[in-house]
Amino acid sequence: MVDPTSPESRFILLAEDEPVLLKMITTMLQRLGYSVLAASTPSQAIKYTRELNKKLDLVITDVIMPDMNGRELAERIMEILPGTRLLYMSGHHDNIIADQGVLNEGVFFIQKPFSQKQLATKILEVLGNKE
Repeated sequence: MVDPTSPESRFILLAEDEPVLLKMITTMLQRLGYSVLAASTPSQAIKYTRELNKKLDLVITDVIMPDMNGRELAERIMEILPGTRLLYMSGHHDNIIADQGVLNEGVFFIQKPFSQKQLATKILEVLGNKE
């Protein structure tokens, strides 16, 4: 039986519009043992969410993307799969992130660039707070 707390039993949707970062973060997540769906656009992330036949454990999304920001994407995903945990990421400074409504209390955020270890720690923090 698979341990539900182990990465092998966790499914993550990653939304990142920069191709190099999408590949790098996908690789980090896979090295940590997570199953990953990588989306290069918000619309692709929504499509994947609709087509998914199992619950997502975590959505990791860039805050600033074309067509739709990360908060709007998260709201759309939550309409499809309520209760999905969210982790926002950005390389922009705090003022821009605050304007997007991401730095509110109880919202999980990781500043880019980050290491694989920092990402692992943050994911455990987010998933550890799962109700």
